[in-house]
Amino acid sequence: MGKADDTYCYLCKSETETITHLYWSCFKTKRLWERLKEFLFDKTGIKLVLDPLPLLLGVSRKNPDEGPVEIINLLSLIVKSYIHGCKCKNVLPTEQGLISKIYYIKKMELAIAQKNGLSSELNHQRKWHWMEDPQT
Repeated sequence: MGKADDTYCYLCKSETETITHLYWSCFKTKRLWERLKEFLFDKTGIKLVLDPLPLLLGVSRKNPDEGPVEIINLLSLIVKSYIHGCKCKNVLPTEQGLISKIYYIKKMELAIAQKNGLSSELNHQRKWHWMEDPQT
């Protein structure tokens, strides 16, 4: 589109930056998906299948072993949003930055739910019940 000085991935600087490369196959992006997999397993025991079809496109394979679709879709959207935000700011995404983003979104949604009343708070609890706050 003529908007970039070169076509190389802003993360690895070695491959052509395509959507698939940036959000999935770049070795720096792969680390984020691996960290998400570890995080989800630690919090829920769900063994996330690292497959680009459901994670990038939100297409469910309807396999119960892949875990609840709602949680997987939520987290994959957060990962993609985090990568996009980092690219827009021209900063490198980090594993800790991703986890912090997940906790930030949970906290932000709780504040909105509390402002909107009890039923919203209950909905928030149902959505995020699988994730406890980190130990401080």
